[in-house]
Amino acid sequence: MEMWIYRRMQRISWKEKVTNKKVLESVGLQRPELLLTIQRRKMKYYGHLRRHDSMQKRTLEGKIDGGRGRGRRRQTWLGNIQETSQMKMC
Repeated sequence: MEMWIYRRMQRISWKEKVTNKKVLESVGLQRPELLLTIQRRKMKYYGHLRRHDSMQKRTLEGKIDGGRGRGRRRQTWLGNIQETSQMKMC
């Protein structure tokens, strides 16, 4: 919703191929507040999962038996957390 508002403010049509990054730069913002809130909550939940020994933790770490499906690998939640925090995890 926020990006829609920023695009309207700049009079950028939805048909124009302007990236969200360019729109944010033209408005003078770095990242929408909503994305920062989501990232903070993800990190808090990740810390919660790391402290417990549960099926959720095993699933998160990918320690479930079985074969891998065909095609391109999907982006994992743990990979997203690593990208957000810019740190390498075991």
